[in-house]
Amino acid sequence: MTQSQMQPALKVFGLDGEANPLTIEDDVFQICEQQGFQNDLTRILVPKDTHRFAGGRVNPRYGQARGFAILCFRSHIAAASAMSKLKYAEYKYKGCVLSFAWDTRANERAAAAVTVVKTEPLKPLQNEQGRGEVNCIDYPALPMAAAKRAPVLVAKPEVHIVRTPAPSSAGSAGSGLSCYYCKAVGHSVKDCSQLSTRLCQECGLFGHTEARCPMLRLLCDDVPTTEIFAAY
Repeated sequence: MTQSQMQPALKVFGLDGEANPLTIEDDVFQICEQQGFQNDLTRILVPKDTHRFAGGRVNPRYGQARGFAILCFRSHIAAASAMSKLKYAEYKYKGCVLSFAWDTRANERAAAAVTVVKTEPLKPLQNEQGRGEVNCIDYPALPMAAAKRAPVLVAKPEVHIVRTPAPSSAGSAGSGLSCYYCKAVGHSVKDCSQLSTRLCQECGLFGHTEARCPMLRLLCDDVPTTEIFAAY
């Protein structure tokens, strides 16, 4: 890395009194104009606070200036001349005293930029069959890649719905009868011999249960007596 490839820079500290980065950039440029080296500057950097949260809470200074600025110069001679003028200068900026120092990370940024430029892109292997494959000779610990296979089309399965036909009314009128009292098949509740001998505890009549007692229906509903006892 030659000297011309390095980017000399100075840091300006004591800018905590202002939060707007654009205001700080204009104020620092005015200081450079007062010292007479504004034409030697390439840019003025004002870093911002990029952390949304700090200490588990919302950072109130998110997007604001971090309290310092960076002056980038065209050459080392211009940077050294500006440093000699600013080193013993006293500037007060919104309740703070400005201080100037060399930016030690300028060389690191320049070296990283040169390294990225000089790094050549990786060339594909000669026996590489396709994009994304890895040669197992260079990486013997990796397992061999499976052979490529053509996609297999899977047919959609057919669904057959079997519906049971409902019993016809003719069949239910004969052998399909069942009694709800004795649970026997072949007769209805009207023809049940067990229910005909069943004594109701409410009215003392035979042929029904207490739940279907006509006396309870007579007391609860406004139904004529002749209609209730028509079956007796």
